[in-house]
Amino acid sequence: MLLIIGVLLFGALTVKRSAFSERRMTDAGVFFRAGWAVREGVDPMSISDENGWRYLYPPAIAAAFVPLADAPVSEPLPSTPSGPETPAASGYMPYWVSVAIWYFFSVLCAAASIELLARTLTRGSADPNIRALKPTHGGWWNIRFWPMLCLAPDFGSTLSKGQINLHMLVLICGGIFLFAQATRLGADSSQPSRRFGPAFWGGVCMAMAACIKVIPGILVFDVLARRGWRAIIGYGACGLAVMVVIPVLVFGPVRAYESTWTFMDKVLLAGLAGSDERLQHGAGFDNTDNLSIQGSLHNLMHIHEPRGERPEKPDAWVKPTHLAVSIGLLIATLLIGRGRPDDALAITLRVGMLCAVMLLATPMCHRHYYVFMLPAVFALVFMNIGRSPLGFLHGWGVVLIPVYPTLMGVARVQSEGLLRDLPIPLALNLVVWSMCALALARRAATLPAAGAGQPARA
Repeated sequence: MLLIIGVLLFGALTVKRSAFSERRMTDAGVFFRAGWAVREGVDPMSISDENGWRYLYPPAIAAAFVPLADAPVSEPLPSTPSGPETPAASGYMPYWVSVAIWYFFSVLCAAASIELLARTLTRGSADPNIRALKPTHGGWWNIRFWPMLCLAPDFGSTLSKGQINLHMLVLICGGIFLFAQATRLGADSSQPSRRFGPAFWGGVCMAMAACIKVIPGILVFDVLARRGWRAIIGYGACGLAVMVVIPVLVFGPVRAYESTWTFMDKVLLAGLAGSDERLQHGAGFDNTDNLSIQGSLHNLMHIHEPRGERPEKPDAWVKPTHLAVSIGLLIATLLIGRGRPDDALAITLRVGMLCAVMLLATPMCHRHYYVFMLPAVFALVFMNIGRSPLGFLHGWGVVLIPVYPTLMGVARVQSEGLLRDLPIPLALNLVVWSMCALALARRAATLPAAGAGQPARA
């Protein structure tokens, strides 16, 4: 009950900041304005929202926001006690209603992500007591509560900013759930083979996350290396549908080609290269949080300079270091347990590690991206609780689980200063990645070689 009350109060605050402030304190307007563009036959990448921010996602994703479309307003009406009013365009949902719908849908995605991971790990557990847990048992709640508490600052940041991360997260967690289900079915010789089974739909989920925002594309390495041909076909089919088929159906062949090429050229390629020709600036190194490897190194090198006065470009050695460390972590993640089959816990650990590498390797990593640490943190918490006779945190869990959200939250208190500039999130990321790597390596040592028999019990 307290959790529901907290969600409602936080939602009311989010709607107030987003719709009834002097400036719309949300990124959701980017998506709503893109929905308006699709509805009115305008290129969604050619316009901006009330804050001047551009839509930087594939054209097909914009079509999903037509129901929440927000029409541009040329002149605001006089201010009222609750904030400036804007004339409602005919036939469009009030902006605050769109924000509220978007907020509660995001909350549902967060809850679904937690539930999917909990079901993945409990169903794959070797302990019948864990598999038999019900909502009336304290252990059922412990498995879900502690990871949620650990990521609370990141969930709150994403919800308050109206970002789309939680919708990508639920797709990633859905992919983990389906891959684990495919593994269980594959180990059970009594189950009939399915042409389009959970592995196929797991590939679809992973591809859909990458189609929304490019950075989850790193998870394709797991699909290619370990999930089989059904998952690969599902991944490719989803990519083809979102990047080609849906844009052609919505925009027509010519506009679909133009919009997709703009996205590829001005967003994807320009962003990877750090080109000044990218569609939207404002993510430079001088005054914006960047928690990737290169951003953290740049902040450390210029920690004595105030934000806004730092160089706009990192030192020459920073980007090669960023690339080398990212590739090294990616290769290490893929090689651990090579030649050994995966079970539910191993799948969650491996995808969680790839998500951690994703945050380090992306050219620009904001603080709200850290919701993607959920699979890694969830797997660690599950193992920690599972080793306790009472089902409580113990050992390193007593330290890590409270410390992680505390450090992630404290770093947000200052708009600038030492806490803001020190690479605290990056350090926590590496700690979690290392713990997952150690757990995965130990687990792989207990599993039989691929083809040597049934997978070990989770």
